[in-house]
Amino acid sequence: AIRDAELVSEHIKFVLNEDVMKIVAVGDTGSADNEFEKNGDELLELKVEEAAAATFTLSYLRNVFGVLKNLTDVVNIELSTDMPIKIEAAAAIPNIEATLYLAPCIGIGI
Repeated sequence: AIRDAELVSEHIKFVLNEDVMKIVAVGDTGSADNEFEKNGDELLELKVEEAAAATFTLSYLRNVFGVLKNLTDVVNIELSTDMPIKIEAAAAIPNIEATLYLAPCIGIGI
């Protein structure tokens, strides 16, 4: 989803509801829209207390997930509307855990 978004935009929007997590990017050259369903193969679990949406700078997320993919196959993401995203990961190597926060981009329309 991040690679798709990089082709069209500098920002990425997470949209969550009780059944789907969407990752959306829109730019001058097109758009990218990836959906991950609650019981699909890509998501281990999707817990949504209330619908949420927030936009982030794509380059920061790319760097974060680029490092984390070398540590683990599973990350936990916590998101609220226009609030910082919390990304947690525990590595396969014992005693290595990472928790990162990234502030959203407010006022970016996607």
